[in-house]
Amino acid sequence: MSMMEPSRLVKPCIMEGYGQYLLKSKKMPKYKAEMYVNLVRKFHNHVGKPYVDVEQRDIRCYLFFLGETEELKDRSLYIHLAAIKKFYEYLWSRGDVAKIPSDGVTIKDWQKCRHVQKI
Repeated sequence: MSMMEPSRLVKPCIMEGYGQYLLKSKKMPKYKAEMYVNLVRKFHNHVGKPYVDVEQRDIRCYLFFLGETEELKDRSLYIHLAAIKKFYEYLWSRGDVAKIPSDGVTIKDWQKCRHVQKI
């Protein structure tokens, strides 16, 4: 994990733009947009690498971490994943990323990991 300052992982202006994107393009209520912004910050602080370097594996491992360590239920995991997916859709729409690392990641990935761990 990188020891970068959290503020260097995702610039505040990008997070502000993401919040505006959610409010305007996705017609999301302000409280929900703020929650998504905070969830994405939490994700990037946990992963510890710049958003352009995030891979599917990072997102899957994060979901597993949330499910196992923080004992979040599937519905909460879905909300975390939705925030991450919308963030990368936003970055892609701006041309900041060439691919969306959350494409193909589902809540079922967490369920599969949980089942394998119990065996």
